[in-house]
Amino acid sequence: MVAKGMRWYLTAAMSLAPRYEQYVGTGSCGGGGFLRRWMAAISYSPRTITTASNKPPLVSPWLKIPPVGGSHFYSLAENKVKSLLPLSSETTDENDILCIGSSHGWLVFQSRGIDPSIFLSNPITGHRINLPSIHSLYHPPDDVNKRLFSIRSIILSSCPNENDCRVVIIYYSRQGEKLAFCTTSGGLTTSTTWTCLPSPLTDYCNIVYSRNHQLFLALTEDLDMESWDLRDPFSPKRVVIEGLKCEDVEEEWGRKERLSVQHNYLVPDDSSSNGDLFFIHRYVAEHVQPDGSVVDPTESEDHIGEDLPYKTWKFQVFKFDLTDKQLWYLDDSLEDRAIFIGLNQSFLVSAAADFHGLIPNSIYFADDYPLIPDRSFGGHDVGIYNYKDKTLKPCYFPCDPNNIKRIEPCPLWFTPN
Repeated sequence: MVAKGMRWYLTAAMSLAPRYEQYVGTGSCGGGGFLRRWMAAISYSPRTITTASNKPPLVSPWLKIPPVGGSHFYSLAENKVKSLLPLSSETTDENDILCIGSSHGWLVFQSRGIDPSIFLSNPITGHRINLPSIHSLYHPPDDVNKRLFSIRSIILSSCPNENDCRVVIIYYSRQGEKLAFCTTSGGLTTSTTWTCLPSPLTDYCNIVYSRNHQLFLALTEDLDMESWDLRDPFSPKRVVIEGLKCEDVEEEWGRKERLSVQHNYLVPDDSSSNGDLFFIHRYVAEHVQPDGSVVDPTESEDHIGEDLPYKTWKFQVFKFDLTDKQLWYLDDSLEDRAIFIGLNQSFLVSAAADFHGLIPNSIYFADDYPLIPDRSFGGHDVGIYNYKDKTLKPCYFPCDPNNIKRIEPCPLWFTPN
């Protein structure tokens, strides 16, 4: 007898079979072969990727790669590129749209123009969900049409096909980066406008959703954190969270640390009984020469105006208990987890060793710097950081400074759903 949950997976696999047959350029790993391995994996893998949906993705995460209108993904499990059906012809002009995020198996696109549109697209099913116009925000940025994109980050509380999904964005406003949300249910948008979330905080840099706590958790550049309960969309509830700020781990800071900027991320672990939250520091050297050395353009006239790439080289990870507000530094182990950060909704895989192609105790990172026109670099900062031995390795794209090229649009992590 097949368990109820297993019947759901088998039904889903069968229903998606025609879609997977559209894979091209995968040789013996075409639709049928991939689907057979995909379904075979269901029978022995009880582990899940930690997202807000209670239906786990069935394969290891993919890395979305250019072009923007196509659906090309690098599969970690198979070490090759998969190609799905592209967006419909009305939305494939690469000059008019940009992929700005991913969440729960859906990609997020924004178009540019007089009235920029935002929509969700499932590259596996082909389903599209239009979201409210950016102009419904109370304080849209003055140069909304001139920006490469006007949304810094976007996440979903669940798959938008489920009931009562909440979509939250960090958007650029005249007051800095602020928060707004809308709702979807059953694969349809149930909001006609974005609702701004009132808060004295500004300059948000990261937001995640904790399924265990049923809360959105937002982080600012100043490391202030707050939670939002959006279960009742007509009465959002905000709570300030203390205790997250921490001093850098005691260590000798050298020249490389001083010439680096720090990006911060929240990553929920909904597989843990108490809903642990991970707090991540990402160190990015701003000016790296082809030989890997870091330079300060202000120290020598030789480097003024020189177009040098930035590069991630180090991470620090902390575990934060939302209940007792305690913060612990994780020295050299992520306890078999793999963490994924970038423009995508941050997530982790528990028991990563059970997923083919994943390296336990590693951070898979993608570039989330805004792409600057007329620069030789951007979108290139992609790789795998082994947290145990503190080493870096490439992931599809080269990470050697001597071989770095501009990648547009920025790659991002995607969980097939």
